[in-house]
Amino acid sequence: MQARRATRAGDARLRWCWCGRATAANWLIELKLLDGMVSSSDEEAALVKAMRVAFPNSKHLYGILHCQDNVRDHLTKSGIQLKIREHVLSVLFGSNGVATAGNEAEFENHQASSVQYIRQYCPSVEEYVCGRILPKLLSNCQTLWKAPWLGPQRWTNNVCESANHLLKLSTDWKPARLTDLVAHLHTVVKTQYRNIERAMIGQGDYQLASAFEHHRVSFCRWQSISEDQRSLLTKAFLTDNGQTKGHQKPTVTSTDGSLTVLGTNKVARKPCQRKRPRTEKAMPKQKA
Repeated sequence: MQARRATRAGDARLRWCWCGRATAANWLIELKLLDGMVSSSDEEAALVKAMRVAFPNSKHLYGILHCQDNVRDHLTKSGIQLKIREHVLSVLFGSNGVATAGNEAEFENHQASSVQYIRQYCPSVEEYVCGRILPKLLSNCQTLWKAPWLGPQRWTNNVCESANHLLKLSTDWKPARLTDLVAHLHTVVKTQYRNIERAMIGQGDYQLASAFEHHRVSFCRWQSISEDQRSLLTKAFLTDNGQTKGHQKPTVTSTDGSLTVLGTNKVARKPCQRKRPRTEKAMPKQKA
């Protein structure tokens, strides 16, 4: 697992649990800072609605495993044959299915083929799939297309389950008071930040992704700098979106997503210059 991708996947959890000793006012500020995160849950309508109300600028992803299980249950209850049922799940959630489309054109092609198959072999579930499942898959894909740091893989709740397991281990699988839970959350988050720092100096169980190798710091240098300097280096790593100039070539994608080409290099322009540098080699300044 790569540290950068793991950090981004748990980024919302890190900031949510940061202020274990905060007052009510600090909690409010912290929650406001969360507006803009990417969250994930099952198809619980009340939870999704609450997230949209509390964090209107945030994005929400539906857990693919939950959607897939719900579709399987609905097909089973509708009396769909096993062979047809498995094929429907494949065209919706498989490696080349609707849920894993890389762009809008690919999504529409997969969606058309899956709807055509459903109409032909199991028309009784067409309304359910088109009305409840495909809009959620489209919402997921649109979020993933705009946030490439989330990764191209299917979005699951594995991170949440892993964090839940760590919390249960910290409480020895016993009920705990709310204040104790907050303390455990704070401890888990501090451990995650330590894992990030270890990855930056080439130690621990994680390693930096290739796009973030420029954040690597030698162990000797890390030992010689102050805590404030370490915090600045860590903050620079956390705020890097992986598209830093000089590490990735600029590209331009067509509106339908079917073609991506390398962008042209920007050339310095003179004051008041409006045309492209190739067609206009010089432009005198306008007189006052």
